[in-house]
Amino acid sequence: MMKKRFPVMLLSLSLAASLALGYEAPAAQEAGSEVSKAESTVESKADQALDTAGESGNRDSADSKDMDSESGDSKNIDSDAVLDKTVYVLTSPDGSVRKTLKSDWVKEDGKDVYRNTEGKDSGDDARKKDLPVSIKVTCFLDGQEKTPEQMKGAKGHVKLRYEVKNNQVEEAAIDGKTVKICHPYAVLTGLLLDNGNFRNVTVKNARMLNDGSRTVIAGITLPGMQESLGLDPEKAELPTYLEVEADTENFELGMSLSLVTDEVFRSLDTDKVFASLDADEIKKPEDIKAALKKLTDAMDQLIQGSGALNDGLKQLDEKSAELSAGVASLADGGKKVSDGAAAVSDGVAALEKGASALDDGTAKVDDGAGQVKDGAAALAGGTTELASGIGTLKSGSESLQNGLSSLSENSEALNGGASQIFAGLLAAGTQQLRSSGLQVPELTAENYGKTLDAVIASLNKAAPEAAESVSSLKASLDNVNTFCQGLATYTAGVDAASAGAAKIKDGLDAAKSGADTLDAGAAALSKGAADLKTGTAALKEGSTKLLEGSRTLNQGSKELKTGAAEISGGLDSLQDSMPALIDGIHALLNGSQELKDGLGTFNEEGVKKLTDAAEGNLLDLLDRMNAALDLVKSGSDKVKYIYRTDEIGK
Repeated sequence: MMKKRFPVMLLSLSLAASLALGYEAPAAQEAGSEVSKAESTVESKADQALDTAGESGNRDSADSKDMDSESGDSKNIDSDAVLDKTVYVLTSPDGSVRKTLKSDWVKEDGKDVYRNTEGKDSGDDARKKDLPVSIKVTCFLDGQEKTPEQMKGAKGHVKLRYEVKNNQVEEAAIDGKTVKICHPYAVLTGLLLDNGNFRNVTVKNARMLNDGSRTVIAGITLPGMQESLGLDPEKAELPTYLEVEADTENFELGMSLSLVTDEVFRSLDTDKVFASLDADEIKKPEDIKAALKKLTDAMDQLIQGSGALNDGLKQLDEKSAELSAGVASLADGGKKVSDGAAAVSDGVAALEKGASALDDGTAKVDDGAGQVKDGAAALAGGTTELASGIGTLKSGSESLQNGLSSLSENSEALNGGASQIFAGLLAAGTQQLRSSGLQVPELTAENYGKTLDAVIASLNKAAPEAAESVSSLKASLDNVNTFCQGLATYTAGVDAASAGAAKIKDGLDAAKSGADTLDAGAAALSKGAADLKTGTAALKEGSTKLLEGSRTLNQGSKELKTGAAEISGGLDSLQDSMPALIDGIHALLNGSQELKDGLGTFNEEGVKKLTDAAEGNLLDLLDRMNAALDLVKSGSDKVKYIYRTDEIGK
């Protein structure tokens, strides 16, 4: 089983809220202010302490120099005037302790003044006995462990491992069992890498910032908390070390500083944290389990629904090729109808001209009657074929209209279903964020982007893992939102296509009527031409009728030509729009797959991490956390420890 980084979730509210420094919980804000205060004074206080000890000149002389000469008689300092207590731990490059210095910031004559209260080295055993943690620094060069001395000027791939061990372990009774609980400390370790000496820098359990000339590396470790809380390392792991890897041509490393403090734990109260989630609904861990179970069930239903939607769109995608082929065939038939109608119109015009000539000159009656007979016979055959073709075209247009109407009838259901899925996901996201201790408004399609961006911005530095979870949530919501918008565009296109198909059907109805009329007229014309050929006595009367009929026929053929051209143009437009329609179906299918995958990712990365944490004994975890916090609150002094590890090769 792959190990997972311990997320900012309900189970670790009391710990993560304080370290994140950006959460709204009052306890976290108070603890964050204390850490910020300690960090801002580390450099100035360390400089004063080290200068007093003679560190800036000669470290060996500092080891034996008594700092009481500067501070005066420390026994006369009023304990009530002490503002801050700090212990400076000076270590060798490998982390072994060389010297400890104790100092106070006191209020004297209305001013805050630094006083060294103990400057003598109390000996190796004594100096290590009271230190809260041990920091071991291990160096590797091209995969081989090296001493700090061997690392000076080294060339190759280097790895530095800062491993922190908690030295203050006590026993506590939890649920009738005796367990070991470590005094909780947060250890902030920082170091600087010169970009001229290091490149390709990577870190574990830390963050880094590059200003162009230097890379600043900082990481927080929580030594002993994994064991104190009884957390399964396969499911959740709290950091106890940080690692830095890089390539170098000439290795040298400046000093590193580590701030060790329990201030972030002093104002925590797990009972209050749980009560603050929702006073009316969630008052104890069992309620959280029930809420997470509901969330898990809801996610399963959402994933099943997205799978069904994806399957339906796959069928639509598969049928889109048939639809495209049908429209192409329809457009081809429409072009033939238009060409045929144009040809008929030209023929009828010629027929009218012939009939006029026939009517004007009886001398050419016999010859003209023969031509009319032949032309009328050909016309009759063409109009019959034309009427048959238009009938087939009309039947196809009715099928097209029926299919598009069916699609259009489903538009409202598709849009409604997508909106329900999006609303459900927004509600689940709101519940997850609130369950994690974040005070956010109800997420909607209009505000979720700005709301989640604000949450991510507030978590990026303080709780990057939480920021990643929220970023995953936002990406999932973005995918669903895009899908809903694409679906709305698609359904609007289907509705428009359905309306267009109805117009095509109406046009073909009119064309069929005209073609039937034309066919009947052509048949009559053919019969008249035959009679004309056999009955010269009635030639004048017949030629007059023929002329009149040809004129009427010519007018009808012109209208048929115009209508057929319009139908052909409409079918061409429909055919031209088919690629966009098919692309829309493909995009809709891809969007539904992204929705399905996104819901799965959200379920795995967000919901299941919450439920995995709830699978254990929450009450046992809270008891262990409270036992650890009791160790902090039972201490009388608030002492910070600053470890300074010597440089290598400078």
